[in-house]
Amino acid sequence: TILEEKLFHELDEPFRSRALLCAYRLRERFAQDPTVKVIVRDAYRDTDRQEALFRQGRVLSKDGKTWVLPPVTERHIPVVTRAKGGQSPHEYRRAIHLILIDTATRAWLKDRDKRWLDIGGVISTVEHVNWGGNFQRLRDYAHIECADWRELAIRRGWVGLGADERSPG
Repeated sequence: TILEEKLFHELDEPFRSRALLCAYRLRERFAQDPTVKVIVRDAYRDTDRQEALFRQGRVLSKDGKTWVLPPVTERHIPVVTRAKGGQSPHEYRRAIHLILIDTATRAWLKDRDKRWLDIGGVISTVEHVNWGGNFQRLRDYAHIECADWRELAIRRGWVGLGADERSPG
């Protein structure tokens, strides 16, 4: 679609080519499954948008200086990212979401749906791409990113990467 073309063009090479290959292979994998549709979303996002996503599901600390998780009994909105503004590969044009949609409900497949694992299998065939389903904390099954995005960000002098974010893992 035109929207998807625009999203892919927001990405920098060589990640754009890798992301296109992932999307192509994923669509090929689900071509015979009428219950699932693969859509593309969330390529580039600016720092303000990233910061807004980081704040989602959090509250300001008592001193008003940091965003923290509220008590369990007050968690009504889910946390969707651990990356503050300046710390996401989306801001550096090095990530995109490939989403599996249930064609009957038009909703994302539930995290426990085994078909998400197919993304991991497809992504593992494309070099230099990491899958968010392998993240240790806050798994993001739709997320794929350039494996070396942090190194690229540091080389280009981009801001936002604290010392603890500079080493992979």
